[in-house]
Amino acid sequence: MKTRSRLLALLLCAALLLTLFAGCGAPDRGMPEGTDAQDAAGTAFEAATFAPATALALGMRFFDDPAYLDSASVVWNILGWYCAGQETDGGKDYLTERQVRGLQHCLRPKSASLTAPDNWISGCALEIVEEEDETRYFFPGFRADYDLMMDALRPQLSAGAANADGVTPVTVVLTDQENGTTETYVFGFRRDARAAGGFPYVLDGMTLPPVETAQEPAAGGANFTLEDVATANLITKLLSVYSSVEVRSEFGGEEGDVTSYFKKNGEVCSVCAGEIDGVSSYSGFYGACRFYVAEDEEDLSDVHLVSTVYPLEDVMDGDGPDYDYEITALIEFGRIVNLTEQDGIYSFDVELDYGWEDEAEPAVPVHYEIDKGSLALRSIVWDKGTEYESSRTFTYNAQVDTHGLLDGWDRPLRTVTFVMELHDAQGKATTTTFKAQAPQNLELLPELEGDFAIYNNKEMTEPYHYPGHGQSYTLYVTDAMG
Repeated sequence: MKTRSRLLALLLCAALLLTLFAGCGAPDRGMPEGTDAQDAAGTAFEAATFAPATALALGMRFFDDPAYLDSASVVWNILGWYCAGQETDGGKDYLTERQVRGLQHCLRPKSASLTAPDNWISGCALEIVEEEDETRYFFPGFRADYDLMMDALRPQLSAGAANADGVTPVTVVLTDQENGTTETYVFGFRRDARAAGGFPYVLDGMTLPPVETAQEPAAGGANFTLEDVATANLITKLLSVYSSVEVRSEFGGEEGDVTSYFKKNGEVCSVCAGEIDGVSSYSGFYGACRFYVAEDEEDLSDVHLVSTVYPLEDVMDGDGPDYDYEITALIEFGRIVNLTEQDGIYSFDVELDYGWEDEAEPAVPVHYEIDKGSLALRSIVWDKGTEYESSRTFTYNAQVDTHGLLDGWDRPLRTVTFVMELHDAQGKATTTTFKAQAPQNLELLPELEGDFAIYNNKEMTEPYHYPGHGQSYTLYVTDAMG
């Protein structure tokens, strides 16, 4: 049953028309007879890439530029269709945190993960639940829409031969069962040793078919495109113009989180202050180190902070996470309309073309205000004038309140050592040591692909517990379970 919240979830994508999803783990679905899919290597490749490729085709159908993968709503829509296909094929009806991270790395291997749009959560299109000591992501409505539109398209998938760079093309052909028209998508996948969450291959280029309903970011008479706005609002770009960026959120007339971005000791940082069930909550990042407050304490300058180093292999290689897209990810692509300019501020709406129209509940344009000179965001309002209205307001060069969370970086740091015993597919063990510098009150924990255990002693007999503030410490990590 269609609901207002489901419509909110779709945002940019016409995914309701494209719900035939090739199931995860079903390598024979849609594959031609007598091809390399019959051998073990081909089957393994196709089992790992066909479901993400089909989700990509569904998510990108009404877009003509790979750059739309920088939109959080596009990426999370793809995650939703992947989850629907997984469930249809007999798998779980949710994605784990590792799957979300792994699939995002698969889709955007050179970029940071994109946080789910807030109005997905407020509109009940995404539910994030803590169950059995893990975070689970449910996508209500996706499976129902998939089942309703099962016969709308008949995806046919095939894998080609790898090129000299090790990139193998996967072709997805969608056939409209009403008029017989076809659309062909080609996605290149390459093996990535740092892939995670069960996605050993990552996207390396795509060819999209021309579509009449493709979004036109330059429409509306503006002398800029939404891609220009997205580029101008990269955090590093903004901090090259302003000393700080403050983002205030509001939902249904109630204030939400306040997040500030700024530089400290040459590092890009953020501090987010909010409230959950009447209790203050704080989080942020310092350079590549994202952290959250583990305990409710009044003295935040010495509060217990926790940071999960993910993926640890990337950090070891000096390639830590990138948070440059946190603001850009809020931008929705579509057609610019109602453009006006007053006192150096552009005001305009963006119409979101789903490829279909619900006359009873038409899509509400997203309203933007941006600086005429720098194109820096001033405000974004979703579902303006409705009970679902939410907004972000941006202030620049404001005094930042760090709440004392970053004070530890100004004092002598301690060393956290990771000693990791990891095994390859043949069971051969390799021991690697990695050292990281951290404040005296910051607990560093590792995150790796697959199951692993952490210990306090090298004999790996004492399960890990936090040694406390002030002292350097060593973690012993192994993927030898049982």
